[in-house]
Amino acid sequence: MDDGGGDPEEREGQDRPSHPPGTAPLPGWWWRLDVRWRRVIFGAVVIVVLVAGALVIRAVFGGGGDGIIRTEAEIFVDQLPPDRVALWDSLAECESEGDWTLINDPFYGGLQFTIESWQAVGGLGRADQVPREEQIMRAEMLYDEQGWNAWPNCSGQLGLR
Repeated sequence: MDDGGGDPEEREGQDRPSHPPGTAPLPGWWWRLDVRWRRVIFGAVVIVVLVAGALVIRAVFGGGGDGIIRTEAEIFVDQLPPDRVALWDSLAECESEGDWTLINDPFYGGLQFTIESWQAVGGLGRADQVPREEQIMRAEMLYDEQGWNAWPNCSGQLGLR
């Protein structure tokens, strides 16, 4: 009668699962590693996953050559036709001599927004406190609401009205 005996080394691999109960099924070599090595390997895997995730985020949301993730306004302006961006630069040249930080109370920024018009298109603070791209993005929104009437003098000088 066979009592299931035999060589205990042979029986060991058949009777026990390859991983401890309640853990993920990993190869047997993993469980034979010293716990310190498992921690080192696990830490390295976590770092690789985090770096890969950061690279995916950068690829999806874009990033400048300086390694900084780009703002919504920068992406918005990059998607505008170049001649449209040049038009806003020309308007800013007329409105503020191209000074995107100009304060000419009650007008602010390169495109000389009033506080009311700036806030009406979702701007926070004042236009002179944000980068050129943010001002152009908000100017596009204001243009959608008011057309060139938001910039009566310079739009007329540039032949836009």
